[in-house]
Amino acid sequence: MSDGGEAEEVRRLLERGLFYLGCGLKQDAARVLEEAAALAPDDPRVRAALARARPVPDGPGRVFEIKPRRPPPDAPTSREHGGDAHVAAFAAAFAARDWAAAAGAARAMTRARPDDPRAWGSLATAERRLADFDAALTAHDRAVALGGDDPDFAQARAKTLWEAARFEEAEAAYAALLPRLDEGGREYADARMSQGMIRMTLGSPAAGVEDYEWRWRTGDIALPDVPQPYWDGTPRPDKRILFYGEQGFGDAIQFARYVPLIAERCARVIMPCKPETKRLMRTLEGAPEICDELIDRGGFDFYVPAMSAMRLFGADLDALPRDVPYLAAADEDVARLRPRIWNRQGLRVGIAWTGSPTNANDWKRAVDPALFRLLAEVPGVALFSLQKVRADAPEALRRPPDDATDLAPMLNDFADTAAAIQCLDLVITADTSVAHLAGALGKPVWVMIPVVPDWRWMLGRDDSPWYPTMRLYRQETFGDWAGVMDRVAADLKDYPKPTLSEQEARFFAANAARDGGRFEEALGGYLSVIAELPQAESAYINASNLLDVLNRHSEAEELLSKAIDHGLETPGLLLNLCRALAAQNKTLKAIDVAQQIVQVSPDSVAGHLNLGILMARQKQHREAVHHLRNAYSIAPENPDVLDALATSLMASGDRAEGLKFHERAFDLSRGETRVATNYGKALVECGQVERASEILIGVSRPSMETPKEIQLYAQARKNLALVKLLMGQIESGAEEYEWRWRTPEVETREFSVPMWAGEDLSGKVVLFHEDQGFGDTLQFARYLPLLADRGARIVIECRKPLVRLLANQMDVSDVVVRSEKLPSFDFHLPAVSAMHAFKSSLESLPDDVPYLHPLKGDVQKWRKNLNRPGLQCGLAWAGRPNHPYDHLRSLHPDHLKVLLSVDGWAFYSLQKFGEGARAELTQTPTGVVDLAPMLNDFADTAAAIQCLDLVITADTSVAHLAGALGKPVWVMIPVVPDWRWMLGRDDSPWYPTMRLYRQETFGDWAGVMDRVAADLAGYRNPADPVEGGKPKKGLLGRLFGQRS
Repeated sequence: MSDGGEAEEVRRLLERGLFYLGCGLKQDAARVLEEAAALAPDDPRVRAALARARPVPDGPGRVFEIKPRRPPPDAPTSREHGGDAHVAAFAAAFAARDWAAAAGAARAMTRARPDDPRAWGSLATAERRLADFDAALTAHDRAVALGGDDPDFAQARAKTLWEAARFEEAEAAYAALLPRLDEGGREYADARMSQGMIRMTLGSPAAGVEDYEWRWRTGDIALPDVPQPYWDGTPRPDKRILFYGEQGFGDAIQFARYVPLIAERCARVIMPCKPETKRLMRTLEGAPEICDELIDRGGFDFYVPAMSAMRLFGADLDALPRDVPYLAAADEDVARLRPRIWNRQGLRVGIAWTGSPTNANDWKRAVDPALFRLLAEVPGVALFSLQKVRADAPEALRRPPDDATDLAPMLNDFADTAAAIQCLDLVITADTSVAHLAGALGKPVWVMIPVVPDWRWMLGRDDSPWYPTMRLYRQETFGDWAGVMDRVAADLKDYPKPTLSEQEARFFAANAARDGGRFEEALGGYLSVIAELPQAESAYINASNLLDVLNRHSEAEELLSKAIDHGLETPGLLLNLCRALAAQNKTLKAIDVAQQIVQVSPDSVAGHLNLGILMARQKQHREAVHHLRNAYSIAPENPDVLDALATSLMASGDRAEGLKFHERAFDLSRGETRVATNYGKALVECGQVERASEILIGVSRPSMETPKEIQLYAQARKNLALVKLLMGQIESGAEEYEWRWRTPEVETREFSVPMWAGEDLSGKVVLFHEDQGFGDTLQFARYLPLLADRGARIVIECRKPLVRLLANQMDVSDVVVRSEKLPSFDFHLPAVSAMHAFKSSLESLPDDVPYLHPLKGDVQKWRKNLNRPGLQCGLAWAGRPNHPYDHLRSLHPDHLKVLLSVDGWAFYSLQKFGEGARAELTQTPTGVVDLAPMLNDFADTAAAIQCLDLVITADTSVAHLAGALGKPVWVMIPVVPDWRWMLGRDDSPWYPTMRLYRQETFGDWAGVMDRVAADLAGYRNPADPVEGGKPKKGLLGRLFGQRS
């Protein structure tokens, strides 16, 4: 593999590994990242990602020799006790977190072996998990007495004293324990770290920080694997210092306060960040250089772990850096989120109730979200959920309170959450990263904490030395969150409520009208606010959003241009302008605006997202993927970003990766209509048709049927129709396909007469008109005789290339070129809708051929020209270039060369190229007579085909024309074909004289052509004519090449 190819493979593996990590699939991530590490063992990004997938080192650490941890006394195994059933029951209950069952099994163990200290240790652990600390300590005392010199039992007892909130006793227990432990072992490091945390909890951070440095020797927290020395706080004005983030997001946010202080003592601070915090940390003073989690190991001179900074700068309570805000929200993010939040009137309160489910203490600090109903009942309070819930969180913690507006879908990273908090009046949260973020932003924040809090909240105080705007609400008894919430609700009642100006009142009245479906009233309210307050950005945004929902995009463009003229050139308004332009297909102008957003805000998720989508619309898929990868690096859990990136990857041919991103987007969006629609479409493209059907059937009709929501829903139903038709479910698929008229890409024509739906046609005039491509019109012209049989007089409206051919059909009264004046008529029928109008099924499809006939004079002319020796074969290899799947169905003419070596055949090109055709497709193979200069319309092509023995073509209008004429035709189709060719068959229910040649793998036209050439070599000229519109019995076998 070349250097460039190897680098690309490393990039691909790294991205896949990060994707798996984002899904919580650490084993899969480790497997992929180990492949990347084998190719690039020194790549810091790969090493960092692999460290996340395998966070605990298996061997010695970088700085300390970490001895293996002894088995804990509270986790016996059945092997140690000879397969004891009680031990097995305890282990199973412990693994299932069924503490009552574990306690029962442990009691049985103590009865069976009353002198076994490990049995008593197991009982103590179970009782501690049940919060029966007296019983736990009694069991611990028994284990310590029986365990003799083994310090493990004393260490477990000290831990229980800590969890029982008996902090002074716990501190003394650890102090007595330390001399008994091996200083090189993990148990000693655990005890020292625990002692430090207890001392900090007791309000003596200066006494605890030295002990807390032992965390590195526990083996549970890794130092960076770098050769540079640890920074000791000495000023280094010419050096670069790595500020190494550690542990959770809350820790990173809390200790980022030290970055400006470090920046004063060095040349530059280098700050590796996880994707979720990168944009937020760029707002720190001191201009830190933000980078990925693992960086160039040679790019700095010293390093310092984030939580060690408090030791270097002084950990006395009065020395803690308390100035806030030290983090900020980006203006463009605030502008994007403010309309969503300010849409609700009153005191706007953000809430969060749980941290990471992988945190060992999350079960103690998480609050039942149902309890927040007490806050929702406080008059004048509007709740907003800031909670991001992971898929592995307990079920009870996943659902936001019913009365809270869920902001999670808009929160792609902590910068977004910061913007949301900036728009709120107050935040009320459990002990989560949201608490730290609100405090770092200087916003009022109330934090609910358990009886035994994290060390940073200390004891006996309702304020925090870390955050001046924070108030602490402590449990008074273990698990009593209801009591905490009662006190929070009581204080919330007395919290000052915001007062509204006249314009604000009108703005909220407009919001209420919009939410009630009174759109014109809402729009009038927004415009009245704008008339009085030309700088009212939220009114512009809400009004333009409403116009977007109503599909009145030109009005939105005009309104937003007016806002920009008033100097409101904000990212939020520019983003809406970009969307309005894109909706009007003003793609180049929209790209200019999107580029402007990205230039002003390089970390703008919406900017990169829209730019990527617009580039994809221009079929510039490489540029599209580039911008969408940028958006993904900033917001790896944004369903819109994942969906757009997946779509572009699919379009560029990377189906496997694209489908994975589609699936992730679907999961994160909880089946949102647009994402589900695109996922279903991608599944079809990958051949997973049944799964696609399941996804699309699950799309729900929108509760508020705005034009935009209905369009999205219609797109899902249309895609479901295509899946059904592909599976051969013609009748139900045709019915669903009528939803296409409500999708934006299908032009809906207004007629003064109804669409025909089966009414009596005696003496009536029916306008049969095109609604898609030439091939569709040719295919569904089969219904013209059926209309005539019902007594209809038929007028056809079509494009000029079809006029002569269709005017020659005996059932047609008149043919009008589209755009010309129409005669009067009683009903209209779009060509493809005939399938539904006649309630066709797979068994009842009209398949009499020929149902189209060439002009006799044209046929006579062509017979004189097509007279080369041998059998005569027509070829076509490319369809309409602007067809969305033309890149899949059209093939390079070089693939046809294998046919030219088959003896006994003369070949003619029936291929016509329209505007925009790809240059590589336009070269007629040597040895093929090009008929294109003489093919002026479909009547000419029909006459030429009538003179041929066989047509071989890609999925083009030529295939339909040959089939409609009843001529032998072989059609080459991709793995996942157009719906009309269905699946798993080599014939077509539409055309009796047609044979299908399917790709067996994506893009394998060579394999298709080999099979076509083999059959061509054994082909016999059918001697029997077509009678009565159908081939004679036995003709198909000869048509399809019985070998001699």
